[in-house]
Amino acid sequence: MSNKDLVPEAGKDESQEVQQYVPRQADDPFSPQGMPLALLEFHSPSAALVNTPPTASARYIIWLVGGLFLAGLVAASVFPLNKVVSTPGRMVAVDRDLIIQPLELSIIRSIDVELGEYVKKGQVLAHLDPTLSKADIVNLKAQRDSYRATLARLRAEAEGTPYTPDLNDNYSVREAASYARRKAEYTAKIDQFDQEIAALQSQITGSLAAAAMHQSRGRVANEVLQMRRRLQADQVGSKLSTLAAQNELMDAERAQIESQQTAAASKSKLAAAQAERDAYVQNWKAQVYTQLTEVQHHTDEAVGEYEKADLRNRLVELKAPSDGVVLNIAKLSVGSVISPAQMLMAIVPTGAALEVEAVLRGNDAGFVKLGDHALLKFSTFPYTVWGG
Repeated sequence: MSNKDLVPEAGKDESQEVQQYVPRQADDPFSPQGMPLALLEFHSPSAALVNTPPTASARYIIWLVGGLFLAGLVAASVFPLNKVVSTPGRMVAVDRDLIIQPLELSIIRSIDVELGEYVKKGQVLAHLDPTLSKADIVNLKAQRDSYRATLARLRAEAEGTPYTPDLNDNYSVREAASYARRKAEYTAKIDQFDQEIAALQSQITGSLAAAAMHQSRGRVANEVLQMRRRLQADQVGSKLSTLAAQNELMDAERAQIESQQTAAASKSKLAAAQAERDAYVQNWKAQVYTQLTEVQHHTDEAVGEYEKADLRNRLVELKAPSDGVVLNIAKLSVGSVISPAQMLMAIVPTGAALEVEAVLRGNDAGFVKLGDHALLKFSTFPYTVWGG
């Protein structure tokens, strides 16, 4: 330490020197016994450092820190603080995926698409074994055609119109033979009734004519009898002649009565024959209508079963219902059995809107609200799963 620290130089302002190196007061605990600052460095460097007067920058640093603290409070209250919330998720379509699945138990013959392949509407995705469905559709088609031919024949019989068969259809030819046989049977029975009715009508006509003739004979015999009685009264004729004339009148009357009774009996038989003929016709029609109703019911059932079998046969080729991308394919190989309604593959339809499906943690849900800006980051496929 030099004398400059103790005694001021000549010509300099002493007040400035004194202001710069003012020693501590005697009662200052950091300046024991009023020791000057220059000597205090030798006595205790730490005490000298404490008693060193602060610089201008040191005096204003507290104001600067306080101002920054207040500015931070104002900024925190005015400007919002952003919090980054991240969560894993997946990209999904707004519309539901198209599920491709068989209608019934089937055997897989081929899978014609690959995972991630773009498919068009109507494109064949897989083939199923058609053996069972083809056998069913052949049998049901034969049953349907047989019922239809029988139905057409019964309608012709009910309407009384000729039945025209289709020569290319075996069932139609068979029903044509049945129609001809039944028509011949019906015609023969009707002809038999008609002949019996005609015979009874002829018998009635003959009986009525005989009754009329015998009535005329009776009038003549009655006149002869009256004449014989007058001659007998005049004693010209004999009683024997009168009795003979009376006997002839009685024979004529008896023959007339017999003819009338025969005509009445024939009329009763005619009414019975006509009633029997009408009953036969009505019974024939009733049988035809009953069979028509039953065959119509069986035909409807056969048509329905055939349509279902045809649908099953067409579903052996699984086709894409719309354009899309194959998302999933079941882990099934060719020749394996797939059960009804089991998913074979799933297709994401193209043109459908996409959205991100993610689940936030509970402590992050409070920082997210509707309309917040979101950034999507897509991760690559794992090499160990998908390869290069």
